[in-house]
Amino acid sequence: MKFLKENKIVIILLLVASLPLFSIFQQSSKSDWKLSLKPEDKKPFGTFVFDSLMRNHFKNEYQNSRNTLYEIHLNSNKSKTIIILSDYLNLPKADIEDIKKNANNGNKYIFAFNNTNEDFSKEFEIDNRNYQTVNPFWNSLSEDSVFFKLSIIDENSKTVDSLKIEDGILNSYFIKTKENSKVLLSSESEPIAIKISYGSGSITICLSPYLFTNYFLLNKNCWKATNHLLTDINTSEIYFASKYLINDKNNSSIFKNLLYNNALKSMFYFSIILILVFIIFSAKRKQRIIPIINQHKNNSLKFIKLIGRLYFLKKNHTDLGIKKFNYLKDYLSRTYQINFNTEDREWLFQVISIKTGIEKKSVRQLFVKMEKLATSKASINEKMLHQLIEEMEQYYIKK
Repeated sequence: MKFLKENKIVIILLLVASLPLFSIFQQSSKSDWKLSLKPEDKKPFGTFVFDSLMRNHFKNEYQNSRNTLYEIHLNSNKSKTIIILSDYLNLPKADIEDIKKNANNGNKYIFAFNNTNEDFSKEFEIDNRNYQTVNPFWNSLSEDSVFFKLSIIDENSKTVDSLKIEDGILNSYFIKTKENSKVLLSSESEPIAIKISYGSGSITICLSPYLFTNYFLLNKNCWKATNHLLTDINTSEIYFASKYLINDKNNSSIFKNLLYNNALKSMFYFSIILILVFIIFSAKRKQRIIPIINQHKNNSLKFIKLIGRLYFLKKNHTDLGIKKFNYLKDYLSRTYQINFNTEDREWLFQVISIKTGIEKKSVRQLFVKMEKLATSKASINEKMLHQLIEEMEQYYIKK
């Protein structure tokens, strides 16, 4: 622990320097066959190849956007083609109505997903009752893998090509097609991808985002199916709306957008590590500075003089003399333990005389005089008050 305290700055610098190593530790020698669809992912089910081909072919017309559909339409009034790939497509009813409205105005949409929410399913009559998580190679890739026939359909509803596709990329079929729709891809006469016309625009729906991934674009003739879905792109702007790649169905975390970006995710984890390091070094008990407490001063005499001066200025000499006498009795009681409640006055005067060293006659004269003054409340002048105070001061001096 002492080493950590003395070298904490060095340790923090080492942690910062080791941050690039995190990405190395995350790499695996085995292929990751999980569905990603991220344009920066080069693993089999990422979309790095798709994104690269679109950039090379459409140049500046194409861009990868992290904005929502509303934000994309708000930024430009030009005709657009918007491509959305997702494992689970979760679009609210309001967005669906906006999509249909914008399609009527000449925009085009391409949706490819494994499953979608109820509103989208009802609107486009998608059967996803038997939905389950799919993965073409969830077991292992072998010669015994099951394949199915994927047919490419032209505008005249004729099959122009047939492809052999690995089983597991589909989980549902369209139960029927609408009057204004055309089948683009099918399997066993069941529609897999359709195109629905709306005014001068269209909505293309494909039930497998795997067709857009690196593996299917680089293997065999599968690219033909993807190319067939994209042949009708003729708008001024083309957007790959990568914001919708996140599976919003089960991910309600406030960190879902933060963890989606690899750079932000690394910095998030690194921040947690720094907080833990800070907690470790701050866990020790910190001793507060003990303030210097000055010895209390006895200001009783100053207080008495102040009060006496106030009484003196008010010319209430009798009251001031009585208070001075009561204070003298309290002083004698505390200092010499003299009991003033006794009825034997001569014995009391004798005790005070012995304790203080003042003659008994003087003690008797002062006490008799003051007791009469306290009883009668007779008025005395300033000169008489000074004389009484001088007599009382002798008891303090004798101590």
